[in-house]
Amino acid sequence: MQRRNLTHRVEPVPNRGLDQARLLKDTEEALHQSQDRFRALVENLRDLVFTVNTQGTLLYASPASQELTGYTPEELMGHSFLEFVAAADRERMAGVLREAIDGREDKEEFRIKRKNGAVCWVRSNGRVYREHGEVVGLQGVLTDITAQRQAAAALERHSEELETCVDQRTAQLVAANRALKQSEEMARLRETVAAAANTAGNPDEALQATLEAVCLYRGWPCGLVWFPDPTTPDAIIPSQLWYMAEPQRCLELHSATMTTRFRRGECFPGRVLEEGIPMWLSDLDAEERCARCRDALQAGFHASIGLPVVVDGRVEAVLEFFSATVEPEDSELLMRLAQVGSQLARAIERQKINQALQQATKASGAANASKSLFLANMSHEIRTPLTAILGFSQLLARGSDLSKQQREYLRTIVAAGDHLLEIINDVLEVSKIEAGQAPVHANVFELDAFIADLRVLYGLRAEQKGLEFSIEIAPSTPHNIRTDRSKLRQVLVNLLSNAIKYTDQGRVILRLSGVREGGRVLLRGEVEDTGIGISEEFQAQIFGDFVQSCELERGGVGLGLSICQRQIELLHGDLAVQSLLGRGSVFSFAIPVEEIQSPESTAREKGSRKIGSGIHAPLDHSLLDRAAVARLPVELVQNLRQAAETGDAEAFERLCLEVTKIDARLAGLLAKLSQEFELEQLLALMAG
Repeated sequence: MQRRNLTHRVEPVPNRGLDQARLLKDTEEALHQSQDRFRALVENLRDLVFTVNTQGTLLYASPASQELTGYTPEELMGHSFLEFVAAADRERMAGVLREAIDGREDKEEFRIKRKNGAVCWVRSNGRVYREHGEVVGLQGVLTDITAQRQAAAALERHSEELETCVDQRTAQLVAANRALKQSEEMARLRETVAAAANTAGNPDEALQATLEAVCLYRGWPCGLVWFPDPTTPDAIIPSQLWYMAEPQRCLELHSATMTTRFRRGECFPGRVLEEGIPMWLSDLDAEERCARCRDALQAGFHASIGLPVVVDGRVEAVLEFFSATVEPEDSELLMRLAQVGSQLARAIERQKINQALQQATKASGAANASKSLFLANMSHEIRTPLTAILGFSQLLARGSDLSKQQREYLRTIVAAGDHLLEIINDVLEVSKIEAGQAPVHANVFELDAFIADLRVLYGLRAEQKGLEFSIEIAPSTPHNIRTDRSKLRQVLVNLLSNAIKYTDQGRVILRLSGVREGGRVLLRGEVEDTGIGISEEFQAQIFGDFVQSCELERGGVGLGLSICQRQIELLHGDLAVQSLLGRGSVFSFAIPVEEIQSPESTAREKGSRKIGSGIHAPLDHSLLDRAAVARLPVELVQNLRQAAETGDAEAFERLCLEVTKIDARLAGLLAKLSQEFELEQLLALMAG
């Protein structure tokens, strides 16, 4: 039986000795187990557990001592704790030990000397222990904090370095801000100079604007421009270009300067002229022998800066500035002023180039006008007698009393005349385009009638060479269009002429179609032949001036395709070629046109329209053309025929004006046949 008191202590029942012995034994076993656990814990700690007496002698050291100090516990015990403290911390730790024995809590960081001589940092955490109420020693733990101290030291060094860097960076930023401010001010100055130079009408205006901008930028009260003396290359003279913040103050200096002339190397402006670089005169008193410097001193100026403007290695001007104070030389400012001088020099050079270009453009325009006038006059002078030559040659060829040799001579004359006429027309057309005298004149015309005229012009040529000539118009092709009729005709004339010229057998086909895209119509055309073809490497060259479309000599000067391309470009279209050597060629183009709707065009029958198919293309013109001629007065037709037979071009032109009053389309056809010297076709048309 047991009973509990108020403090929950178990009190043995008297006279039970066996239970008391058992309890004592259990208590001892528990104590041993507790001691074993404590010993295992201490021995496995990485920190050093120690016990010292009041004199500081080590009574106990845990196994961790070997890792921390290099000494085994046995080597430590019996020695004074202070023996292992580093000399630098020994005196301080002796005081700490005394204070800890006296009852002060021991928490301290210090260095110990390891067995191998190395020094490491430890942290001590200990308390006194007592026996029978009296202090008999100190128990504690030593923890290795070397890594932490090293990290702390590194962090401190890093902080110091960072602080140093911050200080340096701050100084750099201050300097950079100062430089940036100067750079911005200089940039504004350069922008001002650039704007003034670019908007100035002449170099003097640019120099005056720069003079004022620099003076305002530096706060200089006066400046002027000097020019090389045109009469003496080695001298410099003042100009009328001045900046005076206080004109009244500068009157005497201005008056004295305007009568001054310096030779190269003489006085400050002359030295700047000779050196060709920005120069600085810090104190005008150093130039007291110069009368002009004395005048500047009297005006209250004490320093001078010279800025040359060098173009193509030659000093074109010297800008001289005055300061109201003595200013030591500023090399950085001189460098910036040199940049301004270079910028100003480029602007002046550009203005001179523009002036020269304008003069050259005027001269070129005059030359082009003269060339165009010359070509027009020469064309007229050559075409007039050529008309008579071709007309009379064709009339002679109609005679029956000519010998075979005479007919051959006449054919040679006519062929040579046709060739000469083609060359004249091409050269004249190119000169018009180059001179900008080939504007686009859009007009409305009927496409079928327009193509029928081409059939009339080129049907005979194809027949004479035994070629099949046909014109095919797709159903999508508009009937009435608005574009430049003359330019479209010239393109087709050149393409058809080349196709017939370079085709010896086979066919020549003209195809037209229309493609409607987004409310507009593209007129597409193709001229296909079975001629000699063009090599692939030569195709890229054929649209150049004076380039023949093949290596064989077939006449012409190589301007036809160049004219075609330029006319197509004026019509906002493009021209291309596909060809195989020996197989033929296809020249294609596409131009935007405006489709004009009319009741006649909408009522026409759908389907492909083919004009002039077969080897023998009909040459008797359409019934429409013959009917139109039949409606003319008989006398007018007879006069037209007589003018054609006699080769009287002026009379024929006057008669065409009369035809215009009756039938403008027919008058145009007659005029074209006359201009192309197609006498036989004219006479055939008026034969009835």
